[in-house]
Amino acid sequence: MIVVKHRFIPGRGKGAKVVSIGKALAHLKYIRHRPGPDREKGGREMFNERDNVDPQEMRELVRELDGSRVVIHKLTLAPEINPEDKKAFTREVMEQMGRDMGRDLHWFGVVHNNTEHHHIHVVVLGKDKNGSDVRIDLRDIDKVKEYGDRYLERWHPRELERSRREREDREKERRRERTRERETARDERIKEGLELPWLHKKLVREQLEPYSEWREKQDAQERQPEKKRDERERPYYQDTIEAAGKEWSKENNLKELRDLNEYLWDNYDERIPGSGGGNDSCKIQPFFA
Repeated sequence: MIVVKHRFIPGRGKGAKVVSIGKALAHLKYIRHRPGPDREKGGREMFNERDNVDPQEMRELVRELDGSRVVIHKLTLAPEINPEDKKAFTREVMEQMGRDMGRDLHWFGVVHNNTEHHHIHVVVLGKDKNGSDVRIDLRDIDKVKEYGDRYLERWHPRELERSRREREDREKERRRERTRERETARDERIKEGLELPWLHKKLVREQLEPYSEWREKQDAQERQPEKKRDERERPYYQDTIEAAGKEWSKENNLKELRDLNEYLWDNYDERIPGSGGGNDSCKIQPFFA
């Protein structure tokens, strides 16, 4: 994994000639002469496609960018592991970046080993070698990360794998630590009476929904299973009628029902009373249909 930081110094606007060029030259001075044990006499080496680039040459190129949209882009490349050849690493990344952008980039880099986290400062001029404007966006930064990872996977696979495992372990430990902190803070709130865990969910729910509405929904849900259970336990033949001195239901077989039908035709007085006129014996037909 490689961390990439990007900033730029604009070249247009009021006082740009003095301010922007001055800031760009100050950045060049900073990356070459920042205090540290890795600083050589005369400053750190500047490089691009070749070693030992003349700082005066770079300063002159920056001064020529007066009035351009961007004077310089400032990139910081921080690979997850320390590449054996940081110059080769930087050259490959910048070459791939320029190819993707369709630009013959004018850039130079300075290696910093003066901190715990090694990194490379790269300065990209606001115009390429053909005079075209150079614009760097998030997509370009993502590509730089991808190219840096490819280089490390190719040249330092074991070191990179070990570093990734260590990074995952650190992340797991940070998550566990955050969990412990949350639990400790919660125990403190409970101890001080600021939180009642057995009422917590109910209190939150009542804040979001009026208790009366919630209680009504709960009662409805509690009644519904009972109703379904009663319907499920109730046999299909529970509904019965009385006729000819017996109880009849859908449990009776077809022959018994036919005998009942003939009996009712022969014994008019024992037919089931209806609510209206007409053939009352038909009133049992829907029950046995």
